[in-house]
Formats: sequence, C-alpha cells, structure tokens
Amino acid sequence: MKPTTRAVASFALAVLVGVTAGCVNPRVPAQRAISNVADAIAAAGPEAALYAPAQLRAVAGHLAELRTRFDQHDFEGVTTSAPPVLAEAQGLVAAIANGRAHARTAGRIALRGEWTRLATTVPADLAGLRSRLGDLGRAHRPAAGITRATLAGATLAVDDAEAQWNAANLAERDDDITAAVTRARLAEERLAAARAALGQPAG
Repeated sequence: MKPTTRAVASFALAVLVGVTAGCVNPRVPAQRAISNVADAIAAAGPEAALYAPAQLRAVAGHLAELRTRFDQHDFEGVTTSAPPVLAEAQGLVAAIANGRAHARTAGRIALRGEWTRLATTVPADLAGLRSRLGDLGRAHRPAAGITRATLAGATLAVDDAEAQWNAANLAERDDDITAAVTRARLAEERLAAARAALGQPAG
C-alpha cells in the first residue's frame, strides 16, 4: 500500500472510530434524559406548586439525584433511572387537575359551613332589628342619641339587608352557594351597620 493510500485509510478509520464512539457515548443519552425530565416539570407550569406541591417536591428531588449522578459520570445509571422520573414529571399535569378539583370541593364545603351559620344569624338579626325599629318608631319620645335621620338610615340598612338576604336564599335554592354566601355576607354587613347606628352591641 502506498503511503498516501495508507494515510487516507488511517484517516477514514479514525473518523469511523470517532463516529462510532460518539454514537455509543453514554453521556449523550444521559444528558437527554435529564433534559426530558426538566422539560416535563417546566411544562406543568407554576400551578404545580399550588395544586401538587408534594408531587413537585418529589420529582424535583429525583431530578436533583439524576444530576448528581451525571456529575459523578454515572451516565448509565442516569439513563437507567430516568424513565420512572420522567413518568413522574409527566404525571404532574394530572396531579394538578386532581388538586384543583380537591380545592374546589374543599371551597364548597367551607362555603356550605358558612351558609349554615349565616342562615341562623341573619334571620334572627333581621327580626331583632325590625322589632327594635318598630319600638323606636312608636315611641313618643326619641331614645337618647337616636335622631330621625339615624332612624331613617338604620331602616334603610335593614331594608337593604333583607333584600340581600332574599337574594341569597334564591341563589342557595339554585345551588349557587358562592353567590348565596356573598349576598348573605352583604346582608350581615348591612345589619351590623344598622346595629351600630342604633347603638346596639354587635351580635
């Protein structure tokens, strides 16, 4: 073989060896595996921290372990361990949906509890203030600190509270618990304003 031919052959062999080595270099699939896990976590978005914090912490910890093994040049270990971590990261989307549904359910339970309280206190306060306003209106002499303007303002507040309470009951019958509680809270606030105007202690 001529020297030139021998050199070309040697160069071709070196290129082939280099390409082959690049194809089987365990560093490349290990790096790709880590990137896939990181991308899956990023795709879940910021809601993961709100609705799936435990799952997010777990998968982030496993990703950190993969990176540590990569830094220790345990590339095959990274490649072998990465698939279940990737599945865990991809599962964050479902975990977020479950967490969001749980939060809605918990919110409705809390609103139902508040409605139960308001359904007891608001009607009682309405009746008590209506009675008090009637007594003041029939009195021959105004009570100390109660002017006609004060009485008129308290009456308007109670009327508004009653309107809000009626709207709250309609919403509750329509199973719109959010609107029902919102209206009932407004009724409660108006009744508190009427009590304050009449100099009555908070109920």
